[in-house]
Amino acid sequence: MNRILGFACVLILVFGWFAEALGQTKPRSAPFVAETTAEHRAARALDAARANPLDLRAFLAAMPKGGDLHVHLVGAVYAESWIGAAAEDQMCVNISSLSLVQPHSQGTCEQGEVPAGKAYHDQHLYDALVDAFSMRGFVPPPG
Repeated sequence: MNRILGFACVLILVFGWFAEALGQTKPRSAPFVAETTAEHRAARALDAARANPLDLRAFLAAMPKGGDLHVHLVGAVYAESWIGAAAEDQMCVNISSLSLVQPHSQGTCEQGEVPAGKAYHDQHLYDALVDAFSMRGFVPPPG
């Protein structure tokens, strides 16, 4: 799991730099106009944190978690890679939510969970995990 989190942090830093390097610049407002929106405050805090890796890490750690707001699929981690890393880290799969969880006491999975490595021996589980971790089969809504 530590390897997955480390990889995710590296991706965030790389894509944050990449987006900044290629981003379109907007003309600055007049110096006397107060920038008080949350977006402006966050942008100023990010600019200040970039000078120090520890400050940048603290800034990113404080950001909201829980979902990707914007992902280009060419830069995303493949679902198959998540399954492989979970099996390597001896994680468990919660069958009802199709989510990865840490093993419990003595490295065992609880009721309703199976070792992630089982996905390599159960095609239905493997397919369900790929569907849950990716956009395979996604149908956009009309409009």
